[in-house]
Amino acid sequence: MRINENLRQQTKILKALQGISYAEIAEYMEIHVHSFYNWLNNQYNFTTTNCIRLQQIINTLKEY
Repeated sequence: MRINENLRQQTKILKALQGISYAEIAEYMEIHVHSFYNWLNNQYNFTTTNCIRLQQIINTLKEY
């Protein structure tokens, strides 16, 4: 899914530029950090609902 690939890239950029940890993002998503790392490593794709949720989190964190 192209949306998931784009979100993975945005998440990695957010971490690199703003120092926000993956654990923190997983906490905002209300999922286990191991699940988030599995998603980052292309082991599965988020549902549409989780993609929308993550995009909102990324947009919010970019503002800070």
